[in-house]
Order: sequence, then structure tokens, then C-alpha cells
Amino acid sequence: MDNSLISVSILVPTIGRKDLAQTLESVKRQSYRNVSVTVVYDGPAPSVVSTETVVRGEGSHGPSLKKGLELCQGELVAIVDDDTIIPPDWLAKAVPVFSDPRVAFVGGSNLTPPNSSRMERMIGYVQSSYFGSMRMSSRYNVRAKCLDADETDLIATGIYRRKVILEAYRALGSQVFGSAWENILLTWMRRQGYLISYDPELSFYHERRDTIGGLFRQVFKSGSGRARYFKLYPRQMVKKSYMLAPSIFAVYLLALPLLIFATRLIILPAAVYLFTALGISVAFAIRSFDLRAVFLLPVLFLTNHLAYGLGFLSGLLGRTVRTWGAK
Repeated sequence: MDNSLISVSILVPTIGRKDLAQTLESVKRQSYRNVSVTVVYDGPAPSVVSTETVVRGEGSHGPSLKKGLELCQGELVAIVDDDTIIPPDWLAKAVPVFSDPRVAFVGGSNLTPPNSSRMERMIGYVQSSYFGSMRMSSRYNVRAKCLDADETDLIATGIYRRKVILEAYRALGSQVFGSAWENILLTWMRRQGYLISYDPELSFYHERRDTIGGLFRQVFKSGSGRARYFKLYPRQMVKKSYMLAPSIFAVYLLALPLLIFATRLIILPAAVYLFTALGISVAFAIRSFDLRAVFLLPVLFLTNHLAYGLGFLSGLLGRTVRTWGAK
């Protein structure tokens, strides 16, 4: 079959971020032409939209995303966040992969834009380093092509086989939306025997947070979503038990003022953590010729770990945080 005959619907969910204009511009520059674009928005109607199909969302991530997906009629659906820039040949390289009927999703690495501010670059480094994100750091680094990736390798931005998303929705209902929806969806696809493909040529640029508070809120939501994921797939908690480490560390730090009265040796894990963070920060400062990284990166590492750990505990013991809302 001629790949150019395969129709692609691009779905751009937005909450009115300032980067929506450049996201849509990157969508319009696609060399693959058999494309339709749908923008689903919550908040004020986006003023930068012209020729796309534009629809108001339902006020929260799950219902809004579902509404947008129902309007997409292409054989393939590309979900593109409103703070993302995709290369011009992104779709042209992705569509041929679906010639294998087993492939349900294709995506690439989530990279820090080259024109990012100092803070954004450092936050990008924290997320892409193994010390900062452990196994999840693979999402933020270019690596070898893999036809059998999993949800720890990729984020939601990518190209999906539309009929499989609809199949997943019929099977999972509302569980497929909300926090950690992409993790839940990709895991379900793999369990049904579909392939999740990672391709470095499908990497894209994704805006980073530019404040410590922004990083904390983003990662807290991620931790909360991970707890929801483990509730739905409890066996994954054993397989991915390393994801519990930030929560254990957060509890340890909170209890440290009390435990130190029992034995001063209890401070050793905190000391090891501090020296490790400082060592990595010094190495980055030398490589990037930015001495301020020595002081800022340890704070960002700690923020990242505490936010994820506390978010996970919050989601595990209470309600998960919704993912749709103010930045």
C-alpha cells in the first residue's frame, strides 16, 4: 500500500500555553500531506488557530482528550502537546512503520529545545540523567531504535493506530484517561500483543519548566500518576520497584530530624546523596561552562526526587492529581 494514502489526524490538546503557535507551525510544516488537524482547548479560545478544526474541551484532561479523539477520523492519530515542536519529516518517517500490523504506537525521544533558558536546560539535564530520573531518563535521551519499547521509554506525544486506541477505550473505559493515561494505554497495548516502537528519528523538542515551583508541580503530578498506574497494574510495582526509591527517600528526609537523636549514623544516606548530587553537578558545570550549575543542580535534583516521592505517596494513599490544568 502506498504510504501517502494513509490518513493521519493530528490532535493538539491545549490549555492555552504561549507555545501553541510554534507547535501548530511545526505541524503545518510536515512534509507528509494526508493530514487533518484538530485542536481541543480548555480555557480561552486560542487566537492562533485558523484552518484547523477547533473544539472546546470538557474542562479536564480525560474527557477533553476523548472528545478530541472522537473527532479524529484518520487511520493514524498523532497526539502532540501544545508545548512541543515536531520536525518537518516526523510523520513521513513514522507512517511507514505502521506497515507492520502489530505496531500500535511509534514515538521518539523528548528533547530539550536548543534555545532554552539556563534554568530550562538544567531541568532538562536533571530529567535526562540517570541520577535524576533513573530508568525514566531513557525518555529524554536519544538511543538505539527499538521495536518493542515500553511505557518507561516514551511519553504521550507520538503516533497511534486509531483503531487500537478505540479498542483500548472500550476495554478500559475511563481508566485509560486521567493521570498516567499514556502509561496505562501503552501497557495495555503491549499486553494485547501490540508493538510499541521507539525510533530516534522521531525525536522532538518539548518545553521544560522554567522555575523550581513549576518543576515541583509537574513531577508531583507524575508521581501521583505513577501511583494510579500501579493501582491498575499492581504486578508492575514489583517489576519497577526502583520507582519507589523517591518515596522512601522522602519519608527518610522527613523523619531525619527525629531519627538523628537515635544515632548520628542515620545521616549517612543524606550525606551520600549530597556528595553524589554535588559530584554530578560539578561535572555538568565543567562540561557546560556554567559554574552556577554547582549550586543550582543539587537543588533541582532534590526538588525532582522529593516531588516525585511525595506525589507518589499522595496518589497511593489518596486521590491522584488531575493532569489538566494551569501550568
